[in-house]
This record gives sequence, C-alpha cells and structure tokens, in this order.
Amino acid sequence: MVPVFSMIVFPKTFQDILLAYVKEISFRGTRREGFAARPFGREDLRFFAKGVAELSDLFTAERRRLNAGYLNQPQYRAAYLLYFLPINYAKTLFILDQMPTEFWKRDLFRVLDLGCGPGSSSLAFLTSLNRKNPHARVELTLVEQNEKILNDARALLAKLFPKLRLQIHAHALRLEKFRSPGEFDLILMSHVLNEMTQLSAQERAAWLFPKLETALAPEGLLLISEPALKRPTRELMALRDHLLEDKTFCVLAPCLHREICPMLAATAQDWCHFYIDWEEPTYLQELDRLVKNDNRFLKVAYLLLGRTRAYGKLATRPRNFFRVVSNRMKTKGKTELVLCGPPGRLTLSRLDRERQAANAVLDEVRRGEVLEVKGMNLPGYEVGRKARVNPTLTIKKITAF
Repeated sequence: MVPVFSMIVFPKTFQDILLAYVKEISFRGTRREGFAARPFGREDLRFFAKGVAELSDLFTAERRRLNAGYLNQPQYRAAYLLYFLPINYAKTLFILDQMPTEFWKRDLFRVLDLGCGPGSSSLAFLTSLNRKNPHARVELTLVEQNEKILNDARALLAKLFPKLRLQIHAHALRLEKFRSPGEFDLILMSHVLNEMTQLSAQERAAWLFPKLETALAPEGLLLISEPALKRPTRELMALRDHLLEDKTFCVLAPCLHREICPMLAATAQDWCHFYIDWEEPTYLQELDRLVKNDNRFLKVAYLLLGRTRAYGKLATRPRNFFRVVSNRMKTKGKTELVLCGPPGRLTLSRLDRERQAANAVLDEVRRGEVLEVKGMNLPGYEVGRKARVNPTLTIKKITAF
C-alpha cells in the first residue's frame, strides 16, 4: 500500500462527457432543448448553480429536511451529477490508491456498488483498474433505489469506459431488499451509512455484518466512505469498533491497529478524517465561486476492511508505525501532532530548540501520512498518551508498506 498520496485528477475527457450529459438530460423536453447541443458555458453554470447551492445546504446544515426522493427533482439530480459526482469520485480514488497491490492481480473483478447514486465510486474503481489491469473483466452490480440516477450511472459508465470488458447489472431497489446473487471481490459503500440516520452504530453493524458474511468473497474488500463531518464520522468510528469485535474482519486503512478507536474513546470532540489533494476542475472552481463553497481540498472519512483470515497478517503493523490524525499544531516554541498506531493515540510534541535532522520531517508531515518513530518505548495500549521528542528519537515518513 502507498499511504503518501498523489494529486487526484478528474480527467478532462470525463468532464466533457459529464457536462454534455447533464445538459442533455436537463434540457430535454424543455424550452431550453435547443441549447443542449451547445458547448457548456458560463450561462449554463449560472443556470445550475441554484440547485447546487440548495443541495449543498441540505447535505450539511439541513439534512433532516432532505426527503428520500430528492433525486427525482430535476434541479437536484443535475446538481448531484455536475457537482458531487466529481468530488465523490476523487474521494473514492484516494482510498483505492491504498489497496493492496495483490488485489489488482486477477482476471475477473466482481464488484458491488451499494447505494451507487450516479456511479461515482464505480467510476473511480474503473479508473484505477484501467491503470493497473486494463485487460481484466468486470462484473459490476449497481444497487440504487432511485431509478433515474441509476440510469445515469449506467449511461455514464458506458460512455466513459467503452473499451473495458464491462458487464453491468443494475437493480432499482432499496438496500434492505437487495439479496446478493453471489460473492464480490469489492463492495463499495459511499455515503450509504449517512442516510441511515435512524439507526445507531450498533444497529448499522447488525444490518451490515450479515451482508458481508454472504456477499464478501474470502479475499474481498469493503470500502466505506462517509462525509467528513463530525456526526457521520464518529458514527463510522463506532461502526468500526462493532465490526471488529469478533475479529472476523480487520481494517487495512486508515487504522494501523485492531484495538478500540482511541480517538472515539478519548474525546467527544474529535473525528478521524483526512484531506485530499486534487486538481479541482475549472468549472467546479467557478461553481464554488457562485455558491460560495470551497473545494480546493477535499475531506473524507473512510474504512477499508477485509476478512482477518485473508488480510490479518497484512493489517498487522510494526508498533512504531503511526498515522498522523491531526494537522500540525504550531505554537510559540513548539510543534505538536496527534498520532495513532498500535500503542494507541499519542500527542507528540517537539520544542523548536530540539529540531534536528532526525526529526525534521515533523516540519512537513501532513494529516493522513504514516511515520516510523524509532527510539520510543510505548508498551501496551492507551487511548491517550503524551510524548516529547528527544535527541534519541529518529522519525521518518513511510512511503510504502
């Protein structure tokens, strides 16, 4: 796996196809139909900006007002495709880059995208596969309760990957009614749990666990991504603890251990999320300006899980490996970071006068990256520790493990 993250790009060819598609479905049968074939321009951005602004507000501050059929409303359907599809694509691509190298070495991939929406996560998977193993066959199963957005997913995937050996099975169903027809090598769940606001973390685990038991292949992986907001992220952290209780499953990323989540146990204020560097498309930058949003950096909360029998050894990390789970906190005369690893949650501080080549990486390390800390003895496991950098410590960034 590679925990040092590269710049994510939403390809220009994808942008062109997506923009043309959104105009086509939005203007069809309206007085604007004659404009559908024209190149996407500033007037189109202004036309779609209102729906983007409203949907963005509903997804954050006013989510409880969002009814289940919101994607049947043309302005919200267009807004989701135009604005949120590229953002969610980038988030999933970021997580896929952390999957084991061996996962990509197979001739056939059976993939289940639960609550697929317009196919953002499937699009990211096919992008990764096209880079790593372009001759493989893919059997892709899409499950989505909204038939219109499901049809969008099918249409866009076919347009964007015409040369892949891709077979799509689409099911317009509520998730609880879906019965797995077999085992899958990868299960994608993007923003699915966030829709289950009526269920506790334990109830979500009780809903998810039987599905994994029957639908996840012995060497399959489950990718869950959620909005990096406090409530859904802490619920995801709690779900993680429930899923790991009987040791059937293990976490490959972002966690470097199998103990209870120390951040969840130690504080009611923090939540485990990460930033993504991406090259935001020009049209999205303009939309952000119109709706007063900022997506120069994306945030994501996620889990990548597999069966312990298949991935337990890979998920066992050296005790001196730590993932950075905070921003660098620079105060007068001191730098602090919060780290998470096999010994637990650690607040590491370094006085400016103690800066030297062996710990200089602390000046540039970023949230989400992995550090190897040599020379520190931390027995056992604690949800809250503190340590100070001393001359005997050697700290370096891990670029692959």
